[in-house]
Amino acid sequence: MAKSTSSKYLASLRDSRAETTPTGCEKKFPSLYDSSTINGKDHKSSTYGIVIVPENNSSGPQVIHGRNIAISISSECDYEHEGTYSDNIDSYVKQNFSYIPLLPDGKYVDIEEDEVKELKDGQWIHEDHPVAIAVEQLAKHDFLLMAVHSFFFVVENGELRTSKTPSIDDNDIEIFGQPKSLLNEYPEYRETAREIMENDISIRIITLADINKRPVRDMLYSLISSLEMMFQRVIKTNVHEKDTLLKQMDPVSVGRWKKSQYHDVQMHPSEYMNFGEMKKIIGKSDELRSEFNYSSRNQFKKGTKGLVDLRNNVMHSSKTLVRDRDEIESLNRRIQRLEELIKRGGGEITGRDYPLPFQD
Repeated sequence: MAKSTSSKYLASLRDSRAETTPTGCEKKFPSLYDSSTINGKDHKSSTYGIVIVPENNSSGPQVIHGRNIAISISSECDYEHEGTYSDNIDSYVKQNFSYIPLLPDGKYVDIEEDEVKELKDGQWIHEDHPVAIAVEQLAKHDFLLMAVHSFFFVVENGELRTSKTPSIDDNDIEIFGQPKSLLNEYPEYRETAREIMENDISIRIITLADINKRPVRDMLYSLISSLEMMFQRVIKTNVHEKDTLLKQMDPVSVGRWKKSQYHDVQMHPSEYMNFGEMKKIIGKSDELRSEFNYSSRNQFKKGTKGLVDLRNNVMHSSKTLVRDRDEIESLNRRIQRLEELIKRGGGEITGRDYPLPFQD
Protein backbone atom coordinates (compact mmCIF):
# COMPACT_ATOMS: atom_id res chain seq x y z
CA MET A 1 0.00 0.00 0.00
CA ALA A 2 0.92 3.66 -0.11
CA LYS A 3 2.77 6.20 1.88
CA SER A 4 1.60 9.78 1.63
CA THR A 5 1.03 13.21 3.22
CA SER A 6 -1.09 16.41 3.28
CA SER A 7 -1.97 19.35 5.46
CA LYS A 8 -5.38 19.98 6.92
CA TYR A 9 -4.75 19.09 10.47
CA LEU A 10 -2.07 19.15 13.16
CA ALA A 11 -1.89 17.30 16.43
CA SER A 12 0.71 15.87 18.81
CA LEU A 13 1.30 13.18 21.38
CA ARG A 14 1.41 13.95 25.06
CA ASP A 15 4.59 13.84 27.13
CA SER A 16 2.81 11.45 29.49
CA ARG A 17 3.13 8.73 26.84
CA ALA A 18 6.73 9.48 25.82
CA GLU A 19 8.05 6.39 27.56
CA THR A 20 5.90 4.16 25.36
CA THR A 21 6.97 5.61 22.00
CA PRO A 22 6.94 2.72 19.50
CA THR A 23 10.26 1.89 17.83
CA GLY A 24 10.75 3.96 14.70
CA CYS A 25 8.06 6.52 15.54
CA GLU A 26 8.52 10.24 15.91
CA LYS A 27 9.31 11.95 19.21
CA LYS A 28 6.08 12.68 21.05
CA PHE A 29 5.48 16.36 21.68
CA PRO A 30 3.42 18.12 24.35
CA SER A 31 -0.30 18.15 23.66
CA LEU A 32 -1.89 20.97 21.70
CA TYR A 33 -4.98 20.70 23.85
CA ASP A 34 -5.50 23.22 26.66
CA SER A 35 -6.41 20.27 28.87
CA SER A 36 -6.16 16.50 28.79
CA THR A 37 -9.91 16.37 29.20
CA ILE A 38 -12.04 16.02 26.06
CA ASN A 39 -15.81 15.81 26.41
CA GLY A 40 -15.38 15.25 30.12
CA LYS A 41 -13.08 12.22 29.69
CA ASP A 42 -9.48 12.03 30.85
CA HIS A 43 -7.63 10.49 27.92
CA LYS A 44 -4.13 10.83 29.32
CA SER A 45 -4.57 8.06 31.84
CA SER A 46 -6.54 5.66 29.66
CA THR A 47 -5.05 2.46 28.25
CA TYR A 48 -6.50 0.30 25.53
CA GLY A 49 -5.67 -3.37 25.83
CA ILE A 50 -6.08 -3.41 29.60
CA VAL A 51 -9.08 -5.32 30.91
CA ILE A 52 -10.30 -4.43 34.38
CA VAL A 53 -12.38 -7.08 36.13
CA PRO A 54 -14.38 -5.93 39.19
CA GLU A 55 -13.28 -7.58 42.43
CA ASN A 56 -16.78 -8.77 43.27
CA ASN A 57 -17.18 -10.15 39.73
CA SER A 58 -20.73 -8.77 39.77
CA SER A 59 -20.41 -6.85 36.54
CA GLY A 60 -18.60 -7.35 33.27
CA PRO A 61 -15.03 -6.35 32.44
CA GLN A 62 -14.08 -2.82 31.47
CA VAL A 63 -11.99 -2.46 28.31
CA ILE A 64 -10.34 0.94 28.09
CA HIS A 65 -9.00 2.71 25.02
CA GLY A 66 -5.59 4.33 24.95
CA ARG A 67 -2.53 2.09 24.99
CA ASN A 68 -2.48 0.93 21.38
CA ILE A 69 -2.67 4.23 19.57
CA ALA A 70 -2.75 5.24 15.93
CA ILE A 71 0.83 6.47 15.72
CA SER A 72 2.08 2.98 16.63
CA ILE A 73 0.85 1.60 13.30
CA SER A 74 1.71 4.66 11.18
CA SER A 75 4.66 5.51 8.94
CA GLU A 76 6.35 8.81 8.15
CA CYS A 77 5.73 9.99 4.61
CA ASP A 78 6.63 12.63 2.05
CA TYR A 79 4.20 14.84 0.17
CA GLU A 80 3.73 16.75 -3.07
CA HIS A 81 1.89 19.81 -4.34
CA GLU A 82 -0.76 19.77 -7.01
CA GLY A 83 1.57 21.57 -9.39
CA THR A 84 4.61 19.35 -8.85
CA TYR A 85 3.49 15.75 -8.35
CA SER A 86 3.39 14.88 -12.06
CA ASP A 87 7.17 15.44 -12.31
CA ASN A 88 7.80 12.77 -9.66
CA ILE A 89 5.01 10.30 -10.28
CA ASP A 90 7.32 7.70 -11.88
CA SER A 91 9.29 7.52 -8.63
CA TYR A 92 6.14 6.83 -6.62
CA VAL A 93 5.04 4.16 -9.08
CA LYS A 94 8.41 2.41 -8.80
CA GLN A 95 8.01 2.36 -5.00
CA ASN A 96 4.56 0.75 -5.37
CA PHE A 97 2.76 3.71 -3.81
CA SER A 98 -0.99 3.77 -4.40
CA TYR A 99 -1.64 7.38 -3.40
CA ILE A 100 0.17 10.72 -3.40
CA PRO A 101 -1.36 13.18 -0.93
CA LEU A 102 -1.00 16.82 -1.96
CA LEU A 103 -0.09 19.28 0.81
CA PRO A 104 -1.64 21.75 1.47
CA ASP A 105 -4.07 21.51 -1.44
CA GLY A 106 -6.42 19.20 0.44
CA LYS A 107 -6.29 16.58 -2.30
CA TYR A 108 -4.54 13.33 -3.20
CA VAL A 109 -3.65 11.38 -6.31
CA ASP A 110 -5.08 7.88 -6.71
CA ILE A 111 -2.32 6.41 -8.87
CA GLU A 112 -4.20 3.25 -9.84
CA GLU A 113 -7.22 5.20 -11.01
CA ASP A 114 -5.10 8.07 -12.38
CA GLU A 115 -7.33 10.60 -10.66
CA VAL A 116 -6.94 13.56 -8.30
CA LYS A 117 -9.43 13.28 -5.44
CA GLU A 118 -10.51 15.49 -2.57
CA LEU A 119 -9.01 14.67 0.80
CA LYS A 120 -11.88 14.09 3.25
CA ASP A 121 -11.96 15.45 6.78
CA GLY A 122 -12.53 11.91 8.09
CA GLN A 123 -9.10 10.88 6.79
CA TRP A 124 -7.45 12.92 9.56
CA ILE A 125 -7.12 11.41 13.03
CA HIS A 126 -5.21 12.27 16.17
CA GLU A 127 -2.00 10.32 16.60
CA ASP A 128 -3.16 9.17 20.03
CA HIS A 129 -6.53 7.94 18.82
CA PRO A 130 -7.09 4.26 19.74
CA VAL A 131 -6.30 1.90 16.87
CA ALA A 132 -9.94 0.75 16.95
CA ILE A 133 -10.93 4.21 15.71
CA ALA A 134 -8.21 4.02 13.06
CA VAL A 135 -9.75 0.75 11.82
CA GLU A 136 -13.21 2.33 11.83
CA GLN A 137 -12.09 5.33 9.78
CA LEU A 138 -9.91 3.33 7.41
CA ALA A 139 -12.93 1.19 6.57
CA LYS A 140 -14.41 4.37 5.06
CA HIS A 141 -11.36 5.88 3.36
CA ASP A 142 -8.35 4.95 1.22
CA PHE A 143 -5.85 5.95 3.90
CA LEU A 144 -5.55 8.04 7.07
CA LEU A 145 -3.24 10.91 7.96
CA MET A 146 -1.98 12.47 11.17
CA ALA A 147 0.25 15.48 11.72
CA VAL A 148 2.78 15.76 14.53
CA HIS A 149 4.22 19.09 15.63
CA SER A 150 5.14 21.00 18.78
CA PHE A 151 3.64 24.45 18.31
CA PHE A 152 0.53 26.55 17.82
CA PHE A 153 -0.15 29.06 15.06
CA VAL A 154 -0.47 32.52 16.57
CA VAL A 155 -1.81 35.64 14.84
CA GLU A 156 -0.73 38.88 16.51
CA ASN A 157 -1.01 42.42 15.11
CA GLY A 158 -1.74 41.08 11.64
CA GLU A 159 1.27 38.77 11.55
CA LEU A 160 1.51 34.97 11.68
CA ARG A 161 4.01 33.26 13.96
CA THR A 162 4.31 30.04 15.93
CA SER A 163 4.59 29.45 19.66
CA LYS A 164 5.04 26.36 21.79
CA THR A 165 3.42 27.95 24.85
CA PRO A 166 1.08 30.80 23.87
CA SER A 167 -0.85 32.48 26.66
CA ILE A 168 -4.56 31.78 26.40
CA ASP A 169 -5.14 34.81 28.63
CA ASP A 170 -3.62 37.22 26.09
CA ASN A 171 -6.57 38.94 24.41
CA ASP A 172 -4.33 40.47 21.72
CA ILE A 173 -3.54 37.17 20.01
CA GLU A 174 -5.51 34.45 18.24
CA ILE A 175 -4.38 30.84 18.68
CA PHE A 176 -4.94 28.01 16.18
CA GLY A 177 -4.00 24.36 16.65
CA GLN A 178 -4.52 23.26 13.05
CA PRO A 179 -3.72 24.91 9.72
CA LYS A 180 -7.27 24.20 8.55
CA SER A 181 -8.79 26.37 11.27
CA LEU A 182 -6.13 29.04 10.69
CA LEU A 183 -6.76 29.20 6.94
CA ASN A 184 -10.52 29.22 7.35
CA GLU A 185 -10.12 32.45 9.29
CA TYR A 186 -7.08 33.88 7.47
CA PRO A 187 -6.78 32.46 3.92
CA GLU A 188 -4.14 35.10 3.13
CA TYR A 189 -1.64 33.14 5.28
CA ARG A 190 -1.74 30.05 3.02
CA GLU A 191 1.80 30.37 1.64
CA THR A 192 3.34 31.29 5.00
CA ALA A 193 1.55 28.38 6.69
CA ARG A 194 2.72 26.03 3.95
CA GLU A 195 6.36 27.02 4.53
CA ILE A 196 5.94 26.39 8.25
CA MET A 197 4.36 23.01 7.67
CA GLU A 198 7.03 21.91 5.23
CA ASN A 199 9.81 22.71 7.68
CA ASP A 200 8.36 21.85 11.08
CA ILE A 201 5.61 19.24 10.77
CA SER A 202 5.84 15.47 10.44
CA ILE A 203 3.00 13.91 8.47
CA ARG A 204 2.30 10.23 9.05
CA ILE A 205 0.06 7.79 7.21
CA ILE A 206 -1.93 4.64 7.96
CA THR A 207 -2.84 2.33 5.08
CA LEU A 208 -4.69 -0.95 4.85
CA ALA A 209 -1.46 -2.96 5.24
CA ASP A 210 -0.80 -1.31 8.63
CA ILE A 211 -3.91 -2.95 10.11
CA ASN A 212 -1.95 -6.21 10.16
CA LYS A 213 0.55 -4.84 12.69
CA ARG A 214 0.78 -6.17 16.24
CA PRO A 215 -0.87 -3.22 18.06
CA VAL A 216 -4.09 -3.99 16.19
CA ARG A 217 -3.86 -7.66 17.20
CA ASP A 218 -3.26 -6.59 20.79
CA MET A 219 -6.41 -4.44 20.72
CA LEU A 220 -8.44 -7.30 19.24
CA TYR A 221 -7.07 -9.75 21.81
CA SER A 222 -8.25 -7.47 24.62
CA LEU A 223 -11.80 -7.49 23.29
CA ILE A 224 -11.86 -11.22 22.57
CA SER A 225 -10.37 -12.23 25.92
CA SER A 226 -12.89 -9.97 27.70
CA LEU A 227 -15.77 -11.67 25.93
CA GLU A 228 -14.29 -15.12 26.62
CA MET A 229 -14.23 -14.30 30.33
CA MET A 230 -17.87 -13.23 30.16
CA PHE A 231 -18.90 -16.38 28.29
CA GLN A 232 -17.12 -18.57 30.82
CA ARG A 233 -18.64 -16.76 33.79
CA VAL A 234 -22.18 -16.99 32.38
CA ILE A 235 -21.83 -20.75 31.86
CA LYS A 236 -20.24 -21.36 35.25
CA THR A 237 -22.88 -19.30 37.06
CA ASN A 238 -25.94 -20.75 35.35
CA VAL A 239 -25.11 -24.37 34.51
CA HIS A 240 -25.00 -26.13 37.87
CA GLU A 241 -25.03 -29.75 36.72
CA LYS A 242 -21.56 -30.73 35.56
CA ASP A 243 -22.83 -33.82 33.76
CA THR A 244 -25.20 -31.66 31.70
CA LEU A 245 -22.32 -29.39 30.71
CA LEU A 246 -19.90 -32.23 29.99
CA LYS A 247 -22.36 -33.74 27.52
CA GLN A 248 -22.36 -30.49 25.54
CA MET A 249 -18.59 -30.00 25.60
CA ASP A 250 -16.10 -31.02 22.94
CA PRO A 251 -14.44 -34.38 23.77
CA VAL A 252 -11.01 -32.73 23.72
CA SER A 253 -12.11 -30.20 26.35
CA VAL A 254 -13.65 -32.97 28.46
CA GLY A 255 -10.36 -34.85 28.25
CA ARG A 256 -8.39 -31.85 29.49
CA TRP A 257 -10.82 -31.40 32.38
CA LYS A 258 -10.60 -35.09 33.39
CA LYS A 259 -6.82 -34.99 33.24
CA SER A 260 -6.76 -32.04 35.63
CA GLN A 261 -9.13 -33.89 37.98
CA TYR A 262 -6.73 -36.84 37.99
CA HIS A 263 -3.98 -34.49 39.17
CA ASP A 264 -6.27 -32.99 41.84
CA VAL A 265 -6.66 -29.67 40.03
CA GLN A 266 -10.22 -28.73 40.91
CA MET A 267 -11.48 -26.42 38.17
CA HIS A 268 -14.92 -25.91 36.70
CA PRO A 269 -15.30 -27.62 33.28
CA SER A 270 -16.00 -24.27 31.61
CA GLU A 271 -12.39 -23.27 32.26
CA TYR A 272 -11.32 -25.82 29.65
CA MET A 273 -13.68 -24.75 26.88
CA ASN A 274 -12.61 -22.76 23.85
CA PHE A 275 -14.30 -19.63 22.54
CA GLY A 276 -16.32 -21.33 19.80
CA GLU A 277 -17.42 -24.06 22.15
CA MET A 278 -18.77 -21.60 24.72
CA LYS A 279 -20.48 -19.53 22.02
CA LYS A 280 -22.26 -22.64 20.74
CA ILE A 281 -23.52 -23.65 24.18
CA ILE A 282 -24.74 -20.15 25.02
CA GLY A 283 -26.46 -19.84 21.65
CA LYS A 284 -28.53 -22.98 22.28
CA SER A 285 -29.76 -21.92 25.73
CA ASP A 286 -32.52 -19.36 26.26
CA GLU A 287 -31.30 -18.80 29.81
CA LEU A 288 -27.67 -18.21 28.84
CA ARG A 289 -28.54 -16.05 25.83
CA SER A 290 -30.68 -13.83 28.03
CA GLU A 291 -27.52 -12.84 29.93
CA PHE A 292 -26.57 -10.96 26.75
CA ASN A 293 -30.12 -9.74 26.07
CA TYR A 294 -30.69 -11.97 23.04
CA SER A 295 -34.14 -13.52 22.82
CA SER A 296 -33.56 -15.79 19.83
CA ARG A 297 -30.88 -18.01 18.39
CA ASN A 298 -30.85 -16.08 15.13
CA GLN A 299 -30.22 -12.78 16.92
CA PHE A 300 -27.34 -14.29 18.87
CA LYS A 301 -25.96 -15.90 15.71
CA LYS A 302 -25.97 -12.53 13.91
CA GLY A 303 -24.44 -10.81 16.92
CA THR A 304 -21.53 -13.28 17.04
CA LYS A 305 -21.03 -13.74 13.30
CA GLY A 306 -17.40 -14.11 12.29
CA LEU A 307 -16.02 -13.86 15.82
CA VAL A 308 -14.66 -17.41 16.00
CA ASP A 309 -12.72 -16.90 12.76
CA LEU A 310 -11.46 -13.54 14.01
CA ARG A 311 -10.34 -15.09 17.28
CA ASN A 312 -8.39 -17.78 15.42
CA ASN A 313 -6.72 -15.24 13.14
CA VAL A 314 -5.73 -13.02 16.06
CA MET A 315 -4.23 -15.90 18.04
CA HIS A 316 -2.08 -16.99 15.06
CA SER A 317 0.20 -14.11 14.08
CA SER A 318 1.11 -15.82 10.82
CA LYS A 319 -2.43 -15.21 9.54
CA THR A 320 -3.14 -11.94 7.76
CA LEU A 321 -5.99 -9.94 9.26
CA VAL A 322 -6.90 -7.87 6.19
CA ARG A 323 -5.87 -7.98 2.54
CA ASP A 324 -8.42 -5.79 0.80
CA ARG A 325 -11.21 -3.28 1.32
CA ASP A 326 -13.86 -5.93 1.92
CA GLU A 327 -11.82 -7.50 4.72
CA ILE A 328 -11.18 -4.26 6.59
CA GLU A 329 -14.88 -3.43 6.43
CA SER A 330 -15.59 -6.91 7.78
CA LEU A 331 -13.00 -6.46 10.54
CA ASN A 332 -14.62 -3.19 11.60
CA ARG A 333 -18.05 -4.86 11.81
CA ARG A 334 -16.58 -7.65 13.95
CA ILE A 335 -15.00 -5.14 16.33
CA GLN A 336 -18.41 -3.50 16.68
CA ARG A 337 -19.99 -6.90 17.44
CA LEU A 338 -17.37 -7.65 20.09
CA GLU A 339 -17.95 -4.31 21.79
CA GLU A 340 -21.72 -4.69 21.57
CA LEU A 341 -21.61 -8.15 23.16
CA ILE A 342 -19.38 -6.92 25.98
CA LYS A 343 -21.81 -4.07 26.70
CA ARG A 344 -24.84 -6.35 26.47
CA GLY A 345 -23.25 -8.66 29.02
CA GLY A 346 -22.70 -5.85 31.52
CA GLY A 347 -19.18 -4.87 30.52
CA GLU A 348 -17.96 -1.43 29.54
CA ILE A 349 -16.05 0.01 26.59
CA THR A 350 -14.55 3.44 27.26
CA GLY A 351 -12.64 5.89 25.09
CA ARG A 352 -14.86 5.65 22.02
CA ASP A 353 -16.01 9.25 22.51
CA TYR A 354 -12.56 10.66 21.69
CA PRO A 355 -13.57 13.05 18.86
CA LEU A 356 -12.01 13.20 15.41
CA PRO A 357 -10.16 16.39 14.47
CA PHE A 358 -12.79 17.16 11.83
CA GLN A 359 -16.04 15.59 10.74
CA ASP A 360 -17.06 14.78 7.16
